[in-house]
Amino acid sequence: MGLDMYLTKKIYIKNWDHTPKERRSKLSLKRGGKTMDTKNTMYIEQEVAYWRKANMIHNWFVENVQEGVDNCAQYYVDYDQLKELLYICAGLQEVYKEYKGKEKFKEIAEKLLPTTEGFFFGNYEYAEEYMTDIESTIEQLKDISKDEEYYYQSSW
Repeated sequence: MGLDMYLTKKIYIKNWDHTPKERRSKLSLKRGGKTMDTKNTMYIEQEVAYWRKANMIHNWFVENVQEGVDNCAQYYVDYDQLKELLYICAGLQEVYKEYKGKEKFKEIAEKLLPTTEGFFFGNYEYAEEYMTDIESTIEQLKDISKDEEYYYQSSW
């Protein structure tokens, strides 16, 4: 129980009669040993990032993607928004190196990527656990592509 957060990408794979050969998709799917018909499948969805109780990251999505609505629904996330989050996290990583354990880091972090409280939302301190979530975010977002379609959803 607690805050779980998912960033997924949807990949359009529908083959239309007019789809050029070089853009056609081929999908083979088995479930329980039985081959499933994928002829009418339009998208596949892949997990890009997963966070557990990274409330500062969740808060960023709520404020910057979900227009302040925190309702566990799935929201489209623009590539530029993800690049902004990645940029903020990379900046905080640099600031932490300089001000580790000092009040100055907390002041900067509270302005750029504040924590938020919630039911089983994890730690609210601006210390090691906070930075672990920042570093995880950098690692998970470093390979995002402007050619993909991203979605964020939380659950608690």
